[in-house]
Amino acid sequence: MKVDTTGGTAFSGFAASVDQYKSVHVSGGFERGEIPAGTTSLKVDIQYSADGKTGWTTRKSFGVPTQAGTNAKAAIQESMPYPGAPGYVRLRYGATPGIHGSVTPAVRVERTMTAIPEFNATPEPARKGAPITITGKLTHRTPDWKPFAGQRIDYYYRPAGSTVWKQMGTSTTAADGTFKKSFTATRTGSWYARYEHQDGLHFVAASGVDEVVVTP
Repeated sequence: MKVDTTGGTAFSGFAASVDQYKSVHVSGGFERGEIPAGTTSLKVDIQYSADGKTGWTTRKSFGVPTQAGTNAKAAIQESMPYPGAPGYVRLRYGATPGIHGSVTPAVRVERTMTAIPEFNATPEPARKGAPITITGKLTHRTPDWKPFAGQRIDYYYRPAGSTVWKQMGTSTTAADGTFKKSFTATRTGSWYARYEHQDGLHFVAASGVDEVVVTP
């Protein structure tokens, strides 16, 4: 039996981006006209494809409140986790009985993965008043994992028994991606390093946590 489709939908102003914390943000307008009676919401999907042409999969769905007749343009602002690899995203409303479907153009989202695979705080234990030296290495995937030189590293410390991390200093990675900085041992606590002042093209990265016992 043929379904009589009278309502219509359309997207406008679609944009997509991925931030340094691995969240994809999409925005745009969603227009709906001549919507059949009894409609209270339309389900919109955020879809992902590796090449922007095939293999589209729905990564998140959300409802847009809708009423019968013509609706004011709805502003869409949604987020979802980064799919894990560069690719394309789009918004899609699938056709339903009485309402035409619509889809946005595909927009590529991409940032370069970074990592701190090597990290250490020495000596362990350390004497109070003596230096604690933090070392590690920053890499990025381009497309293989390689040293990431000339990047700022921030060092954080949390005293034993506390839940608050304090930024203690910074340094810059060498040509081979390594970093190093020394601090004065005061009390037992944990250390970690973070790459967060990135260039808009990379994700942030954090090392593992290393506890150093400080003795009198």
